[in-house]
Amino acid sequence: MTAKRHHYVPQSYLLGFADGNKRLMTVPLDGVESYIQSVENAAAESYYNSFVDEQGERSMVVEEQLSAIEGDGVSAIKRILSGEFPPKDQTRVQLATYLGLQVARSPRTRAMLNQIVDKTSKIMVAFSGPSGTRKVLEDKGHELSDEEAAALWRTASAFDNYRVTPHQNRQIQQMLDSIFPLAEPFAVLPWGMVRFQHRALLTCDNPVGMWRPAGSRHQGWTHGIGVATADELWFPLDRRTALLVSPHLPTDGLRLRATTKWAQRINQIIALWAHRFIYHHPKDDPLAGLWLPPVGEPMSVDGPDLNEVAARMEDRDRRPH
Repeated sequence: MTAKRHHYVPQSYLLGFADGNKRLMTVPLDGVESYIQSVENAAAESYYNSFVDEQGERSMVVEEQLSAIEGDGVSAIKRILSGEFPPKDQTRVQLATYLGLQVARSPRTRAMLNQIVDKTSKIMVAFSGPSGTRKVLEDKGHELSDEEAAALWRTASAFDNYRVTPHQNRQIQQMLDSIFPLAEPFAVLPWGMVRFQHRALLTCDNPVGMWRPAGSRHQGWTHGIGVATADELWFPLDRRTALLVSPHLPTDGLRLRATTKWAQRINQIIALWAHRFIYHHPKDDPLAGLWLPPVGEPMSVDGPDLNEVAARMEDRDRRPH
């Protein structure tokens, strides 16, 4: 692995879904045919966690710091898979922090931040008008006539012609600021676990799935679901085991019965939260029977349309298994 290749899902985690040659089946959500690749090449992007330092150079300090959280998190996963469940306090804190990091740095979360910045910036332009545009530039030492300010504002108001994207330093700072607030629900809510002997689980480039069933305490909210508003938080630990974090669990450390219905439910939720790619073991077929967004129409970064998907899942769950 080169220094510039930064994984937003760790290789050590993806190995839990890979074959003996460290390969994954990769399912793109843009309609491209599925293919097999190594875990080294999956869920990675050049300089994803780098920032520009005061000398104008790329810095890898954040990537190195995140590696420590990853290492602790993957060690916690291994302890749980080895039988430490309910987990000890150290295991719970390490895995909760890792899950907070996983949500904070996912491509989906970054896309959401970019979308918010773009929309907010354009709303400010729309409300500022020519006079506001002129004042902004005058504050920076640029003199404009009324005609020039009006022409510039008309150009800036052609919102479909451009996109406002925050600097990567801002993206990195937002990620760092979000890790521990996002980790808190994972640390304090009850945990459950389900382990399958024959059914296979998938994962994705955004492997923390969130669900809010119809009839929940936030029934009217179909978008904007997050760790604080989800009724169920799912995380596949490997291709046979999944962690459930939920305020509705009757007790901490509950072991759920491993049924086909549970496997389909977990895979459906994780698949819905994929940003661009779903990953699974090359010999498994965990996508069978799942509902995915139409090709070319990915789910909004604000969250899945839970009413529509809930209806589809409830219809499927009424069928015999």
